[in-house]
Amino acid sequence: MEVTSANSTSVPLVTAASSSSQNIATLTTQALRALTTRQISTLTSSQIASLSTLQISALTNAQVAAINTVNIAALSSDQINALSLSQIYALRPAQINAMSSQEIGSLSPSQFSILSVNQIAGININSVRAIKSYELNQMSATQFKALNTAQIHQLSSAQIAALTPQTLAFMSRQDLCALTSNQVQGIKKTQTIFMSQTQLSLLRSHGWNGG
Repeated sequence: MEVTSANSTSVPLVTAASSSSQNIATLTTQALRALTTRQISTLTSSQIASLSTLQISALTNAQVAAINTVNIAALSSDQINALSLSQIYALRPAQINAMSSQEIGSLSPSQFSILSVNQIAGININSVRAIKSYELNQMSATQFKALNTAQIHQLSSAQIAALTPQTLAFMSRQDLCALTSNQVQGIKKTQTIFMSQTQLSLLRSHGWNGG
């Protein structure tokens, strides 16, 4: 079986992964969608990087999920932005974990809001600070609770300050104990209206002065 590029050059499916970046870049969207998930998983970083935003957006959800983690880490901001909401939702937690700070920061508000709890939990702790403050502000309680203590520990004071009162009240004792004195200084009194006395005491123990 063969797929045909835009310039009518035939690229056998069985050798697609060994084709040059130029050949991959010339595949029509229809031909690209004909690649199996196994073939997608064996493409090189340079081949994935050569795909246009149109080609990226044409990939099936299964193909997106088949991109290996090394190649996910090599995607450009434009390629990330080209992914549809269903494609974003199809990403495996391991792929999310492989994404750089730049890639996490490239996610649009709608792309970020569609992330599942497993995907949220998969965000690399080195990329947590790339989450935009307004995205944190729009997180559902379920999404926020998916953040683990190590991830919360990496949030900046500005990110903590962006949390809604409802979200802040969902923080566990373990999460609150993991906060640094610098993080708690960003918390405003109006953010704590739904927090228990126990939670407030934990904040004060970390140097919070009441906002």
